[in-house]
Amino acid sequence: RGYKIEGYSGKRVNGYYTLNVKVESGVLYVWMDEIPDYIISVNVTEDYQGGVVSLYSTGNNSGGFGAISAVELPDSTTTSTAYTQSFNTIDSLSELKDFKAYKLDSVENKPEKADIADIFLLNNGKLQAKSAANGQKDRTNFSILTLDKKEYKNFELTLKYEQARMQRYGVMFGTKLGEFAYSQKG
Repeated sequence: RGYKIEGYSGKRVNGYYTLNVKVESGVLYVWMDEIPDYIISVNVTEDYQGGVVSLYSTGNNSGGFGAISAVELPDSTTTSTAYTQSFNTIDSLSELKDFKAYKLDSVENKPEKADIADIFLLNNGKLQAKSAANGQKDRTNFSILTLDKKEYKNFELTLKYEQARMQRYGVMFGTKLGEFAYSQKG
């Protein structure tokens, strides 16, 4: 039934949650603006090399993504570069030139390339998945949008999203283009 987090009321701000992910010097940090005192930190695996960033959803025309921002953290050999996409500033899915779309009908199968418009839609300033309703929401009918112009290793990511009841909206990272961080164990 989840964890009890002291001081967390579950209330959203303007309908959106803000998820923050940071990977720096071999440590992953995850927190939400709505729960600023609750930060998860774990060491990444020894074989972590970074990879692409993907948004995923099992939503069925509900909830949605509001915006994403990814910033590569500079080191001695790189400079900081940022990517930002707000979904309320575009009129058409064809404007998402920096993304590739995939659908994954079940974690037991391999993802298939898809046209963005076949698996996502714009609705009231949100990017929503067109996934079919299903009873195994954590294991089937994933709509995936991958930022394919860059791989990130040490980065900060911010995702604004609206959670729908019993539907999933989230972010994956550290994989190659077309690979996804899911297993049969969910």
